[in-house]
Amino acid sequence: MAVVSIPLAMLIQWLLDKKKVVVNICLLLVFIFLVALNTFQSYQLIHNITVWDGTTRAFYWRSFGKLNVTKEDKKLLREE
Repeated sequence: MAVVSIPLAMLIQWLLDKKKVVVNICLLLVFIFLVALNTFQSYQLIHNITVWDGTTRAFYWRSFGKLNVTKEDKKLLREE
């Protein structure tokens, strides 16, 4: 993450220096969305709503945005 953060900061600075209001607003909205998504999915992992291993595409999309999952949802997990 530290290696990627420097080029990302340079990209953000370059875009902000362009003084294009529409680009800056779009960039800000994308970053806000990505930070919120990361925070929410971290919450899901901490509270065992989603799991690290055994997650399938079907389970991921069924649990996406949920604060709890049902037994029916958990049937979509891959058993190892």
